[in-house]
Amino acid sequence: MVAATTRGANADARAVRSRFALLEGLVGWAFLLVLAVSPVIFGANVPLAWAVNAVLVGLLIVWLVVQRALTHRSFAVARRRIDMPFVCLLLVAGWIALQAVPWTPAALHHPGWPQAAAILGTSLDGAVSANPDETWLGLLRFLTALGCGWLALQIGRDRLWARRILASVAIAGAIHALYAISEQAMASRSILWYARPYWQIASGTFINANHFAAYMALGILAAMGLLLRDVGRNVILPP
Repeated sequence: MVAATTRGANADARAVRSRFALLEGLVGWAFLLVLAVSPVIFGANVPLAWAVNAVLVGLLIVWLVVQRALTHRSFAVARRRIDMPFVCLLLVAGWIALQAVPWTPAALHHPGWPQAAAILGTSLDGAVSANPDETWLGLLRFLTALGCGWLALQIGRDRLWARRILASVAIAGAIHALYAISEQAMASRSILWYARPYWQIASGTFINANHFAAYMALGILAAMGLLLRDVGRNVILPP
């Protein structure tokens, strides 16, 4: 009777672990999908893309944290190992936010605020930043990149998932390259619904061709890393 009860409990525990392992795998695949599609909206260089990426990355972070809490498992990279860089990055985020708030001393405010108030004939709160709205958007992008890096750190701690991350970057780069080639072949002068300012140069879904070139370089580096790893495993060095 006791043995049967023990076997039943073990089977239930294995089933629970299997379900949570599936959920953890889904977090990883969702992260790879976000990495792959993030440049689709004009190279992620417009407010719509920033908002979409911020929401997706935030949801993935919540998903991973809740999943680890429910399974009572620690993160792949312990907090104590990243405390110092994490605090430094939070200080940067705090400084960005401080520049956008209106309750800082007036002596620190941008000199354009008094001039704008005089021209408009009204009082303005002012801030260290000349454009607080853009500063808040910059903070949003910074926190999104920080969250994406944290997800990559936790998910990529596993060797298999690290290879998958590299592979997703390489495959996404190849797809974007094929799209750019097709654009040039058809002499397309638009990116989605937006007119291409530099239609003579390949830029894929990116507005700026230089940004597209940088993204292609990342894809090539990821592909070369995977290729050299596989080639290196099959090379027999002479004695």
